Amino acid sequence: MVSLEEEKEDEEFLQKDGQDDQENLNESSTNHERLNESSINDVQESTQSQDMPPPLPPSNVSNESPVGGSQSGKVRSMVWDHFSRIPKDDPTKPRVACNYCGVSYACDMKTKGTKSMKYHIEKQCKKCPFKKTDKSQIALGWKVEEGSGSGALMPIAFSVEACRQALVEMIILDELPFKFVEGEGFKKFMFVVCPKWVEIPSRMTVANDCFNLFMREKNNLRNALRGQRISLTMDTWTSVQNLNYMCLTAHFIDDDWKLHKKILSFSLVENHKGDTLGKGIEMCLHD
Repeated sequence: MVSLEEEKEDEEFLQKDGQDDQENLNESSTNHERLNESSINDVQESTQSQDMPPPLPPSNVSNESPVGGSQSGKVRSMVWDHFSRIPKDDPTKPRVACNYCGVSYACDMKTKGTKSMKYHIEKQCKKCPFKKTDKSQIALGWKVEEGSGSGALMPIAFSVEACRQALVEMIILDELPFKFVEGEGFKKFMFVVCPKWVEIPSRMTVANDCFNLFMREKNNLRNALRGQRISLTMDTWTSVQNLNYMCLTAHFIDDDWKLHKKILSFSLVENHKGDTLGKGIEMCLHD
């Protein structure tokens, strides 16, 4: 039989164990409530951060006016890239001058704006390379007639295709290398002569344009020789590098009784023997 003391000890142990379990349950409940509150706060903070706009980057625009005075919050006008302040002018009545033609304007920022200066750059200044012009407007150019030396005024409209065509003809006639168009001197020259032509072609583009011009002229030659009675002449010579060349030329008279001369082939040959020259002429005519 179990004694009364042992029963009392068992009861006290069970009561203490029950109290420990209750304390652990209360502590777990408290931690769970804290965890829920922390999750709710995190969700609210993330929602607020999504609703708020991102911070603005630091502004690089200077608040100081290029002609004196403060213009806080205003963006610097583009006209100040084309005008410079006159240094020896009255500081109470400042003036600026155009960098291209020298025309001066009053520039007191308290009483004057930049509208007149902007209009001058876009419309009035004749020396400004950035002046806005009507693309459909046609300019006058002086075209010299070949052989006579005289010329006449002709309307000329700006065209990128016409510029590329003229550039290819210059490369071919003057026997210039393709990389000539990528030189700094040529780019500077074209900026002064024709500032509208911004995208000057590269040497690869010029090479492709030369080949396209060759194919067009070849087709034109075929059409011109079609139905004509042709007389062929051949010329051969040796260069200073000891290289043999052959030039084949076609002569014909058109329906208006005008004599024409067209070069059919200008090629390098092994030697000037009859068999070699005959094969070269045959290959040219088959082509």
